[in-house]
Amino acid sequence: MIEKMVIGIVNQMEAENLIGAQEKEDYIYAYTASCEKILTLGAICVLGVIFDNVLNTLLFLGFFLTLRRRTGGFHADTFGKCYIGTIAIYIGVYLSSRIFIQYFHFLLCMLVSSICAVEIIGTVNHPNMDMDNAELAGSKRAARIMGITEGIFIVFFLYVGVSRVTIGYMAMGVIVCAILLCIAKIIGQEVK
Repeated sequence: MIEKMVIGIVNQMEAENLIGAQEKEDYIYAYTASCEKILTLGAICVLGVIFDNVLNTLLFLGFFLTLRRRTGGFHADTFGKCYIGTIAIYIGVYLSSRIFIQYFHFLLCMLVSSICAVEIIGTVNHPNMDMDNAELAGSKRAARIMGITEGIFIVFFLYVGVSRVTIGYMAMGVIVCAILLCIAKIIGQEVK
């Protein structure tokens, strides 16, 4: 549905000579990806409002997306699967948030393990990205720096006394990203 709408818009842009025929596919891809991202993030933000959990939702998204942009990781083969999976992950994080308090040390161990996974793997070169060796090396370096940086932020927030539930949301952003990174590596969803 999204792609049909985008194709209609891009065809109209071509008909009005705003873009050339050779640029059509690039515009379709860029607009479709943007619309899908807006829909997914919008749905999670709406859930954050419904659950009266906006700040923690934004912190989870911030930590997750900042790291995910650099690491890559598992990608579903359709937008529908990606959308449902992403919503399910967020709901899982929300439902488990009260457990963060009870098993906080376990959460911190998972966080440390996740940061180690990011430091070891760095980035998965997904076929849709198909980075060359220099791009992949730069992406791995950026992922490793961001993994350490987010870990330092979480330790700082823990030190200054931020709520364990809030710390849990930040940590889960890193943990979920590392899990998706490891899944992509295990199933071989990468360019060798």
